[in-house]
Amino acid sequence: MIDKRKIILTIKQMDNGSGSENIVYDGEGELIRLSDGLRIHYYEDGKHEVCFIVRDEHISLRRKADVLTEINFKIMDLGKMTVASPFGVVEMKSFTHNLELSDETITIHYDVVEAHDVVASYRSEWIWEEIE
Repeated sequence: MIDKRKIILTIKQMDNGSGSENIVYDGEGELIRLSDGLRIHYYEDGKHEVCFIVRDEHISLRRKADVLTEINFKIMDLGKMTVASPFGVVEMKSFTHNLELSDETITIHYDVVEAHDVVASYRSEWIWEEIE
């Protein structure tokens, strides 16, 4: 059985290199509890769909806008990271150091890897609260 809930969602991202933190999204979304995980989706600016799927300590993120972004996260593993635009597809990797999942929070510590070099390091935190 699928359990859908409206949520208030806040997404924070910290750049581990600079220490800067910003709010990527703060608004409404939908949480769907699946038999084997959960799915969160929302619309940035009312038009760009973002979907976040959690299954068995594996997380995938898909953002559809002018540029299609797909990122896969798995603890201590290199996941595929794809950015597709009208100018072509760029493939990189995401190395996930840690995933923390609770009833209302997901925290991901990861690096963006190009070739064999770490080009960025982030902590992303998804916090939600159900709307009654």
